[in-house]
Amino acid sequence: MSDPKQQAEPEVSAAEAIRIEAADWILKQRMAANWTEQDRHALAAWQAQSTAHLLAYLRLEAAWKQTD
Repeated sequence: MSDPKQQAEPEVSAAEAIRIEAADWILKQRMAANWTEQDRHALAAWQAQSTAHLLAYLRLEAAWKQTD
């Protein structure tokens, strides 16, 4: 019998973690009753950290727009 404390969560790749974070940003933006200037700056700062951040966001945003 295995110890539940020793069972690790499945590891998420760096790329998957970025996609998850991009999805969080998109959901926050879409669901926000009031998307503030501070929110916009925080998103822009996250996108500026890495080209991978920006690309993940743009890809998910494009997919989201196709469902509208």
